[in-house]
Amino acid sequence: MLAGYQDAVRAALYIRAYLRTRPRVRGRYLDARISVGVGEVSNVPSRSALDGYGEAFTLSGRNLNRLVEESLNLLVTTPWYETNEEFEVECSLVDPWISKWSKEQAEAILLTLRGLTQREIGALLHIEQSAVSQRLLHANWPGIKRFMERYRKVMETRVAGSRPETPTG
Repeated sequence: MLAGYQDAVRAALYIRAYLRTRPRVRGRYLDARISVGVGEVSNVPSRSALDGYGEAFTLSGRNLNRLVEESLNLLVTTPWYETNEEFEVECSLVDPWISKWSKEQAEAILLTLRGLTQREIGALLHIEQSAVSQRLLHANWPGIKRFMERYRKVMETRVAGSRPETPTG
């Protein structure tokens, strides 16, 4: 659980990238289904997220079943209907890229999310900066980065003063 909404998508991407850098299990990369719920928290759990209560937990929990039913691994839900529609489209576009990351691509993404430059990543992995650039390009880092930036911008706008919307029709 995060204290603020700002880095929720970044944290979800970090978790998925980290898992994909781990050794394969039965020939498959590890991955996670992550339902991000953005909202108020009434009860901060001391032991387990199952003990949490509030809007963020409700929104996140509602979509856990959808992730399985729709074969998705990432979904972001907020109190705002139109915002949810936008994030649903964006997640559906980004998710297949994440699901195809190789270990090497996930490693480059993970280190980039940690704030390292391509040159620093290259030195750490003992590869050329151009190889890091190629890994990030093939992992669709430019699109992933735009998704994170869009999420942050939309949420900053929403949190700055908009009230939750209700579905129309």
